Amino acid sequence: MKQDPMCPCFQPAAFAATTWTDTTSTSSQQLGIYFASHGGIQELRSAVIGGAIEDWTQSTLVVLPGATVTEDSPIACTSVGGLIHVFFCDTEQTLRGMIYDAQAKSWGLGSLQVKLDSLKPQLQAVAWLGQDKHLCQSVFFTRVDGNISEVTKRHTSEWEIRPAVNALGQSPFWANVNVENDTVTKQLFYRSGPRQLDEATCKSDFSSLTDQSPPWTSRQVTAYAPVDESEVLGITGTPLPSNSSSPPTGKLILNLSSTRSVCEYSIPANSVQGWGGTVKVPYAQATPGSSMQAITVTGENDQDSHVHLFYLSEDDGKLVTTNWDMANGWRTFITVVAVYKE
Repeated sequence: MKQDPMCPCFQPAAFAATTWTDTTSTSSQQLGIYFASHGGIQELRSAVIGGAIEDWTQSTLVVLPGATVTEDSPIACTSVGGLIHVFFCDTEQTLRGMIYDAQAKSWGLGSLQVKLDSLKPQLQAVAWLGQDKHLCQSVFFTRVDGNISEVTKRHTSEWEIRPAVNALGQSPFWANVNVENDTVTKQLFYRSGPRQLDEATCKSDFSSLTDQSPPWTSRQVTAYAPVDESEVLGITGTPLPSNSSSPPTGKLILNLSSTRSVCEYSIPANSVQGWGGTVKVPYAQATPGSSMQAITVTGENDQDSHVHLFYLSEDDGKLVTTNWDMANGWRTFITVVAVYKE
């Protein structure tokens, strides 16, 4: 990325990241970071080879007619089937989405329009391929009353708003989805009370079009990830690669107040067994309540997979990253991801 000494390093208020495979030229794995700037969406993109980030390039600002992005807009994104969706709040306090077609290399404005009652909601999004490879999506957002709501689109249906869970205020939360044995399982990790962390799950049949509103069930996580002496100031996570014979696992990453540190816990497979103890991410100190996102980048095999953790530094608000791999664990160095205003 070119660095202009006369151009100050930009500190985004929020960001989101995702990965996809570029099949148009190199078939390489790409990693993109998206954030609001100048009324539109900017993208940082890097090729990922062997789990390692190669070189960041900053794309041009994307401003689409009909949706102007607020400078401090929360951001969420997904990528499935060659389509990248970036969700944001526009200046009319409406939840909208931009779509990038990786093959056509073009952006467009999506059909999602949901009026929000919060100026700065927390946003999370998940996507999966349903029956006949139709794209399914869910976007989760916090309301003023503390509830987390879901707006979802399955197969060829229209967007539909559903209640999800009751959280604590404008709680940071993380959303995940697993598709296994024709069952779609959506997960939410969120604050349900002071120093209390809950996990809510919602299971539905892979091919069902009639199961419109399956129930959410919650369980307390703090017994397994001991945060009882800490406020949870930020939550993210990422699934880890697993073969068909092993159930999905992953990492749950929390920004904790008592230790002023970012800590990692193991997400168990299908039961409460297996929650790991506290593992501090070396030297990582994230801005309380700010965006924090973990991304798993797969290598040639599971052993080569890396987890890249992005967050806004508590020291200066800059976007930084550190990474984890199977052989070395968490690295002890932090890399600044330079974002420059155009």
